[in-house]
Amino acid sequence: MSNNPISEAKSSDELENPSSLLTGNDQDSQASAGKSTGKRAASSSDEGNAGTAKRPRRTRRAATDAEKKEASALIHKWWKGRIADGNSTTKVIQDFFAKGISLQTAKDITFDELAAKLREQEMLDVMAKTVLRVFYLSFGRRGTRRIAEANLNIRVFLAAYMITYRPKFVFESENGALEKDLANASEPLLESFQRICEELQHKPIQKIARELTDDFPSKLHAYVKKFKAWKIPDENKLSERIKHALAALYQAESQLSADEPEGSRLRLEFQSQQDRLRYKLLQVAGEKVLRDFDEQRGRAHLPLPTAAAAAAAALIAAAAAAASALAAAAAAAA
Repeated sequence: MSNNPISEAKSSDELENPSSLLTGNDQDSQASAGKSTGKRAASSSDEGNAGTAKRPRRTRRAATDAEKKEASALIHKWWKGRIADGNSTTKVIQDFFAKGISLQTAKDITFDELAAKLREQEMLDVMAKTVLRVFYLSFGRRGTRRIAEANLNIRVFLAAYMITYRPKFVFESENGALEKDLANASEPLLESFQRICEELQHKPIQKIARELTDDFPSKLHAYVKKFKAWKIPDENKLSERIKHALAALYQAESQLSADEPEGSRLRLEFQSQQDRLRYKLLQVAGEKVLRDFDEQRGRAHLPLPTAAAAAAAALIAAAAAAASALAAAAAAAA
């Protein structure tokens, strides 16, 4: 969701040095003045212009009918290309209502259905394109000539649907100051986004009320800022819980009998759970936190976990659980 505006054509030298835009007649006048004032003026002129040719003044003329027709054809061709590529605002908005998520949908479906929908790749792509399009259209109406590249994780934006309509599944406590600030920022953002999309179904951005579009970029900025403020302590809490769980697993494994085979099902189960938690800690807190924790536990030799290793560990744990269930069922049947 990334279009940078075209920079201005004229260079700073042309704007800051008007003398470089003199016409031929102006040059002749200056030459005559130099001759009448003697060698000092001529010498000064030679020093100032040594090795450079004076550029003629750029003059504008009215475009001919043929040129206007050609320019119109180029613009029309460009717009046809955008529509064919699915990049027109009309197409983006159509895709949003067909494949994205609306406020009503988020209200009506269950938590599990909402969570599943927010993970669909097609929906993520559609929402990313729509949010950026609304952002750029709204931001551009302010008359800003240059728009910085938007750096938004679409999953952060989509979290607003969970925060607004399923807060009990997101927050441990809804009464905290950070939680309240985030909840108060998420709903106005979603309502503003939805209303702009509904308006864009029937009219161009220029005909939508300015008070609606002008507020969207600031609401998005406020929401992202409050989301980050809430997420930092939340991630700290989660990393501490992972550390406690890992420490408990290490402690439990150390209590195994020395006769327990290295590749036994019990040892494999311990190790798979440890691998999954180490990978989770790496994701949440970063490499330094994991390295420090490993060193404190005398496990500095362990390699960094990978997604593949975590997935393999999950499969091992599932297989071990299935084997335990089968053994229990067999014992019960006997």
